[in-house]
Amino acid sequence: GKDNIMTIGWLQFGFIWSDPVASILVRPSRFTFELMNKYSNFALNILPLKYKDKLEFCGKNSGSYCDKFKETGLTKGYNAEADCIFIKESEIIINCTTVHTNDIMPENLSDIYLAKYYADGDYHKIFTGQIIDFKINF
Repeated sequence: GKDNIMTIGWLQFGFIWSDPVASILVRPSRFTFELMNKYSNFALNILPLKYKDKLEFCGKNSGSYCDKFKETGLTKGYNAEADCIFIKESEIIINCTTVHTNDIMPENLSDIYLAKYYADGDYHKIFTGQIIDFKINF
């Protein structure tokens, strides 16, 4: 398939039945949404601030029409144990396998958030992944 880099602004860490998890939110209009529904594993990559311009590029352009690794010069790695692509320049890499999904329900959101973030009705889906591996590269 086609690998992708997505920037996210909504991330939560926690526990489900004593297992460490990370939850991310992805809009159906994003190319990543298709990939998240197709594959069960994903990597969270935390990069140093010096890569801010590359991350801004990734946030403004869709992986459906460009290769973000090629365009940014970021290096793709593969973790065979987690069966997942990652960014080698990351300071922290967290590999997850999806254990739960659910949709944002507009009737449960405050009117402020509805007006501010969902005027177009493009409601996020929440993907919760059990953290199966992590690496720190300081």
